[in-house]
Amino acid sequence: MTLEKFIGKGFIQEFPDLFSLEEHKEEIIAMEGFGQKSYDKLIENAEKARETSLARLLYGLGIGGIGASNARVLSEAFHDDAEALSRAELSEVVSIKGIGPILGESIVRYFKEEENCRLFGNSYPYCTSIGRRKRKNTALSGKVFVITGSLVHFSKSKGAGGGNSKGRGQVPLLPFQEYFLSYQQ
Repeated sequence: MTLEKFIGKGFIQEFPDLFSLEEHKEEIIAMEGFGQKSYDKLIENAEKARETSLARLLYGLGIGGIGASNARVLSEAFHDDAEALSRAELSEVVSIKGIGPILGESIVRYFKEEENCRLFGNSYPYCTSIGRRKRKNTALSGKVFVITGSLVHFSKSKGAGGGNSKGRGQVPLLPFQEYFLSYQQ
């Protein structure tokens, strides 16, 4: 596998190294199974990978308890501000809906470790979308949708996923607040 070869040769030691492979151009082109065309495709794909979100970066860091959904919640709560998230205090993190004390402690502890801060600080500048997304407030911002019954054109998870991409999310329990109920038979 290509990644294993690059790690073995010392080209990649940590995440940010994926975006500095140009430094090893001649060595990569000379590797068995590589050439100029393969190298060009590799660099093109590395450039495409830069277009990501803070949520995807957080998820990729492997912070304990942070899955794709929690990463998205954190990213939205901090308005895609990676530096603000990395400096957040426990009280600020646990005030976010869906983030409890155990998960909050895991997040804060991660960013208090010097090596993690270094890796995070070296990673997010390579990601071109972080801190640059502007979210529009719409009439549906902050509203919760409950989908019951069956959906004709897509599954409930796909319906919820569509909501997530619009800034809304799935809610496993029903606390008392304003909801929109969708029911189909």
